[in-house]
Amino acid sequence: MSENAPLPLHRLHLRYEQTMDRLREKYADTPAGYHDLPSRERAAARIEKCREECRIMDGGIVTSAAYPLQPFAGRYRQLEEIGRFFREGHRIVLVSGMGGIGKTSLLTAYARRSGEYDAVLFLPVGDGVRKAVADDTVLKVSGMRWSARGYRSRQAYYRAKMKALMDMARNKRLLLLLDDIKEVRPKELAAMLKVPADILISSRLTGQAFGELPEELRPKELPLAAMSDEELAGLAALLRPDLTPEAKNRYRTLCAQLQGHTLSLKLWLTSDAVNREAAAGVPSYLETHLGQGGRLLLMALAVLPPEGVTRSWAERVCGSRSSLTERLSGHSLVQLFAGEDGRQRISLHPLIAEEVRKTLKPGIRNCRHFIEGAADDVSNAWNEPREEMLLRLPAVKSMLSFFKERPAWLASTLDKLLTYLWVMEDFEEAEKGYLDLYRSVVNSFGETSQEAGWIAVRTAAVYHNSLRFEEAEQWYRRGLNSLRAAAPENRDYWWQRMEACGKCSRGPWYRGETEKVLALLDEAAEVYRSAPEEARNDQLLLIKTYHSRQQAMIRLRLGRTEEAEQYRKRMHEEMELYFRRCGTDGPRLLDLRETDIEFERAAGNLAEAARHLEENMRGYVLYRGPEHEDTLKCMEQLADILSGGSRVRENLREDLRRARGLYLQVAAGVRSHYPYETEWLRRVEKKIREQMIQGL
Repeated sequence: MSENAPLPLHRLHLRYEQTMDRLREKYADTPAGYHDLPSRERAAARIEKCREECRIMDGGIVTSAAYPLQPFAGRYRQLEEIGRFFREGHRIVLVSGMGGIGKTSLLTAYARRSGEYDAVLFLPVGDGVRKAVADDTVLKVSGMRWSARGYRSRQAYYRAKMKALMDMARNKRLLLLLDDIKEVRPKELAAMLKVPADILISSRLTGQAFGELPEELRPKELPLAAMSDEELAGLAALLRPDLTPEAKNRYRTLCAQLQGHTLSLKLWLTSDAVNREAAAGVPSYLETHLGQGGRLLLMALAVLPPEGVTRSWAERVCGSRSSLTERLSGHSLVQLFAGEDGRQRISLHPLIAEEVRKTLKPGIRNCRHFIEGAADDVSNAWNEPREEMLLRLPAVKSMLSFFKERPAWLASTLDKLLTYLWVMEDFEEAEKGYLDLYRSVVNSFGETSQEAGWIAVRTAAVYHNSLRFEEAEQWYRRGLNSLRAAAPENRDYWWQRMEACGKCSRGPWYRGETEKVLALLDEAAEVYRSAPEEARNDQLLLIKTYHSRQQAMIRLRLGRTEEAEQYRKRMHEEMELYFRRCGTDGPRLLDLRETDIEFERAAGNLAEAARHLEENMRGYVLYRGPEHEDTLKCMEQLADILSGGSRVRENLREDLRRARGLYLQVAAGVRSHYPYETEWLRRVEKKIREQMIQGL
């Protein structure tokens, strides 16, 4: 940065806090100065927080998926060889060998024992390097996250993350672990191998498979053979120190039969087969040692991402008991390890996952319980913080990728999973999945069926949220027309048709065609009145409430305030009835207050609008997290009112200080989590500078 270049806002904020600290210390005997130790400590904490923000914003922090810490015995000579290769200048080392021989264990053992690196990144690359890098749950870069609005494509996002990784590697001593390369794609792999770091690769491929790479990027190979007798004895002593002499004899026989296959020997050592004659090896274990619950959990893990999932999530969606997980872990069938957030994760060794797919043959029918459990879980996750939602995304994508069938009889379950994709802005995959599902439903039930109409409405949501409004309107109309022509097949028909009317009103509303909007909402009201008693469920009431809200907002913006107030009152009555039936729903309450905020601002009741915004801000933090887009927008609205020159509280100066603090929070949040929202960031920075110019 040149001497005359303007400081970025985060640096300007740090300078401001440091200047204020010096002035308060210098003039401690004045009202504005420091009066006690706690005030000094609070200021020091603010400055440290600003410094941390500067460290993050000046250079992206890159972290990776956690890796399983597997039991390690023997192979100490190979650990020394890896270190020697790196010291001799071989920057890229390949550990090759058959599946289950111990390659990943060797990689992670080297990473744990080597203290010379500033950072270690573990990337499971079995599905390709590019896919692993673009996945935010595998490789995280501070200040970056995937968004269709911020990046033109996954390819553009991949390139941006690779640049951040290169920048980090130039400034830090970095160790990259590329685990389980199954296919050498020269161009893709070469881009990763050019990162200036020590790189350790595991693969079943030999060094010859890497021959198409430029010579300087070809790895130094360390073939991994079967363990020696001494190493095998060490493995047994580590995993089963209580072996009887008879069991030790069986173990030596198995070592010869299995040719030192480490994973199969681990399975045998940790099972109850050590004290009896039994077949060894992964397939025989899967066929003879598992109950129904164990099979379902292993089938689920076999189709989930290789980097694993949160243990509590896997148990919840499979309906598994914790004791079952512990038993499978004790028998070395599953791997349990701590994630970077401290929560326990669960995964399968790649070889076990392969054998599960071959032996147990997971499919959409024998895994239906797991698929429906996952769908129900993600359908209730919308109001969790985005970081929590992000943890489920690789699992949902992996499931939809593995189970390619889109049967019409499972449409409602698949709809929940596909909806999750577009909510997380993976519009390309969601669009493809919905189009396949729509074709399947039409083939099974016909185009004018209730099922086809509803899936058309859900397909439209993908286009609407990816800002393809013309296609969205076409699909909304197609869905509504199908529902109008369809015979009701279940009690969901009435709320689905009401929802379709509301969605179809979006296009006319954007074009200012108010009469068309009102006609569609009137049609929805007529559907509500015609619904039979058994269909008047909570979902129908909720949609009716949101339509009353929409009617109120339309009339407010048209200046028809008396009518608007009537619909607003109706909205409150309907929502209160919904809360009495279902319990108070925090996220729904936020929507209710948003309407009240619009009405209070329109009437000039800024103090009341500010009170509602304060309540909503706390709600958004609770349900969606402090960095969520909705939270930040609510903060900005509150700051606008507090700094707008209208005295909404007794202490105007305190309001202005609060507004500046909120603007700074919004700017930091946008910069860290929505860096592509440049107009939003410029707008907030302008407001901050205006306040600083005024001497605040």
